[in-house]
Amino acid sequence: LVAAMRKEPDPVALATLVGQALQFPCEEALLAAATLTRHKDARVRANAVEVVAAFADEKRATLALLPLLALVAQWGYFRMLMHELGYASV
Repeated sequence: LVAAMRKEPDPVALATLVGQALQFPCEEALLAAATLTRHKDARVRANAVEVVAAFADEKRATLALLPLLALVAQWGYFRMLMHELGYASV
């Protein structure tokens, strides 16, 4: 499963594989999922976050998800700035 997660190019199939990793709690699945929290596809990222949240302790989960949380914060700042500039919605 982990080898397939590392090689799968199709985002829909990859999101499914990552979701299946929840059934196999192991270090390899956790590490593969942690790298996929930065994937370009939102479905892949969401499933990867679920795996990290399920398998990692608090410190490791925070470290794995920090880059994603930074993106969320930047998006919020961007939306606020666009609103202040008079754009209705982004």
